[in-house]
Amino acid sequence: MVGSSYGGYLAAILSSSRPVRWLGLRMPALYQDEDWPLPKQQLKKYGLADYRRGRATPDQNRALAACAAFRGDVLVVESEHDDIIPHPVIENYLAALKGAHSLTYRVIEGG
Repeated sequence: MVGSSYGGYLAAILSSSRPVRWLGLRMPALYQDEDWPLPKQQLKKYGLADYRRGRATPDQNRALAACAAFRGDVLVVESEHDDIIPHPVIENYLAALKGAHSLTYRVIEGG
C-alpha cells in the first residue's frame, strides 16, 4: 500500500485493520486523534502546524500506533524543504516504525 500526505496517514491507519506486507509513505501527514471529526479546513485553526513540529508517540496517535505494530517492509520518503509536512513528522513516523521487518528512508533533495 502506498499513500502520500493525507493518504499516507490513512494508509498507516489502514495497516492496522487490513493485511499489508509493504507500506510506502511519501510525506505522510500527521493529525491529532481528537481532530478526526473536524473538517480539514478547520484544522489550521486548532494548532495543526504546531502539532506537526512537535514530538508525538504511538500512545498519543492512532497512525503512529499502527506503525509501531506494523511488521512488514516500509519505505518513507520525505521532501527536503516541505513546510506542510515538516521533518519532525517524518521523525515521529520513523521512530514508530522501529519494529518493521525493513525500513528504508529517502529524502528528495531540493523537494
